[in-house]
Amino acid sequence: MKFYALLLQTSVLATAMFGVSANPALADEAIIIGGGYSLQSSQGQIELNVQYARDTLTDKGLKVTTFFTDGGAPGNDVFIQHQAPLDTTFEPLSRVFGDHLEQNREYRDNQIDGLAGSTKREELLPALNNLLSTANEPIWMIYNGHGNQGKSNSDQVTLELWDKTRITAKELRTELKASKQPIRYAFTQCYSGGFHALAYEESGKSLKPATPQRCGFTAVSPFSLAEGCSASINTGDYRDYTTHFFAALSGYERDGSIIVSEPDTNEDGQVSPREAHMYTLLNANSTDISWSTSEDFLDRWEPWYLKWTPGIKDLPSNEYAKLFRELATLAEVSLKENSVRTIRDELSALQSERAVMSNAYYETAQKVKKTQQVIAEEIIAQWPEILGPYTKAYQTLAANGTLEEISTNIKAHEAYPSLLDNQNTLLAMETAQLTVDRKAIQLQKLLHVRRIATLKQRLLEFGSETDINTYNGFVQCEEQPMTNATGAASAQAANE
Repeated sequence: MKFYALLLQTSVLATAMFGVSANPALADEAIIIGGGYSLQSSQGQIELNVQYARDTLTDKGLKVTTFFTDGGAPGNDVFIQHQAPLDTTFEPLSRVFGDHLEQNREYRDNQIDGLAGSTKREELLPALNNLLSTANEPIWMIYNGHGNQGKSNSDQVTLELWDKTRITAKELRTELKASKQPIRYAFTQCYSGGFHALAYEESGKSLKPATPQRCGFTAVSPFSLAEGCSASINTGDYRDYTTHFFAALSGYERDGSIIVSEPDTNEDGQVSPREAHMYTLLNANSTDISWSTSEDFLDRWEPWYLKWTPGIKDLPSNEYAKLFRELATLAEVSLKENSVRTIRDELSALQSERAVMSNAYYETAQKVKKTQQVIAEEIIAQWPEILGPYTKAYQTLAANGTLEEISTNIKAHEAYPSLLDNQNTLLAMETAQLTVDRKAIQLQKLLHVRRIATLKQRLLEFGSETDINTYNGFVQCEEQPMTNATGAASAQAANE
């Protein structure tokens, strides 16, 4: 029982250490950074995600400063993929010589108004430093774009910024030192888990938290790709972290419908970011296994000798054990004896199925490539100008209607129906593979959540007072509701 008594004591200590109060007197401000690193990487979903996050935070009364791609500069910086039927006139040409899916691609300038600037490194960092150094309120930092894996360790993961610039987690931690205010973050890109390095004072294995405190949430671990970079503007298809996290905070899906379950698990009338994160873990049927800072801390804290001790047979009584049971119900996994073995067996079967699908995909892709070569060789023999799309000879083909004639010839080729079937089969295979990947991730998520439940229990049993203080401080940081100016004033009055 001494560990539970210690746990209660440390909530007071954590408040003193980190300045986290259940009734803050300060409002939150938000900084959103988003977009691709180039036009060809700036998918429409990223733009819509940035708008969705900004609208949600604005509706909650937060002041939001937004940086996106090239800022307000004129020119295309976003592309979207329309779902309209292909242009049949030149479809055969694109299926042999290009990417037929790009026929419905539209390039345009971003439609986000009131931007503070671009995300180009040399422009973003000075602006960010100014915001951080002059901030008088706690800060939320939201990133929605692309990330890259670290070359040496997890804090070398990157935010990929406009004009093919970037910043690592380690570099960003240095930049954040300009702030005298607590900082919370939500990073949704590939390998985003490496940005939990922001929560610590130093790189490496140090568990000393940064001062002022920093904590937050990431879509995935430092070693995983994230779901959420579609060119489609059909928001009903989105299953990424942004979609679920901000839906939980607002209470509504992107289409305006009420969310599928109640995220306010402590029934205090407001949804904390930590509750939004737990809601996302439960409801996101995606390829993401999301992480919070407190979960990252448990993973970093685990002593080497505990990895060699027998696992806990029965789940402890904590929120992660509850989440494990709820996830198991959704995944239709029996929680009878040897449930972990059952999960691993099912996961192994899915991985075998996925390997078979990958082989079939490769074989079909090779058929497509060979068929394209057969048709292309015959077309090139008759119209060699087709190989020089930027030459005067090619312009002549386009001007005199020969391109339409070539397209008609391709469509009439005896191998064209086979090409069409195999390319359509590839699209169906990609959808099927994604379905299997998502199902496998739900099983991996079960194992992940069970491990976090166990680690939390072991922290209480084997952790030092400092370790438990640090963990509780991160949890309190995550639980702190987003506060607007009106809420801050009310809280200040209540405190007085």
